Amino acid sequence: MMAVFQDHGSRKFFFHSWSCLALAALLTSCGGGPSSKEQETRAFMQRVEKDAQKQVSKTKQRRMFPALPELGSVVMPQPREGGRSPFSPVRAVPMGTPPDTTRPKEPLEAFPLSALRMRGVVQMQGDRLALVAAPDGVVYKVRVGNFMGTHYGRITAIQEHAIELRETVPVPGGGWEERTVYLSVAAG
Repeated sequence: MMAVFQDHGSRKFFFHSWSCLALAALLTSCGGGPSSKEQETRAFMQRVEKDAQKQVSKTKQRRMFPALPELGSVVMPQPREGGRSPFSPVRAVPMGTPPDTTRPKEPLEAFPLSALRMRGVVQMQGDRLALVAAPDGVVYKVRVGNFMGTHYGRITAIQEHAIELRETVPVPGGGWEERTVYLSVAAG
């Protein structure tokens, strides 16, 4: 039979024709009514479903848990005169003095203290200034009263090898705390 179809297009047609015939035969053989096995399976599933429904209705009739005993009324404690209710949330009382956030920021407040490096001290007309190098590559002159670092650090003293600052940091639960930190002369 292959000898009759010489060109490629004819072979393709022949293959498609036989494929369609085989598929049609397969569908025809499967297209009959349900087999006895299918009927048995459906009947079994219907029986199981009816039994399950009966079990559910029996279970609904019985109580799953014993009835709970009746409780009397509960007396809620009343707050003392002038006291707070024990059911109201506790509010933390803010501690410490908050920093002045309305004042203009100084250039060195843009950097964390750990990024700043003290380079030395300069005495000018009786005024002691510290030289501080910032990550932006600029060396700044600072004096007592200037601010630096991200925690509102105010310079309280300039010593030969360190700058003393008083920082105001937030504390857990609300409020502020002041702490003293030092920026020392960087080695090298």
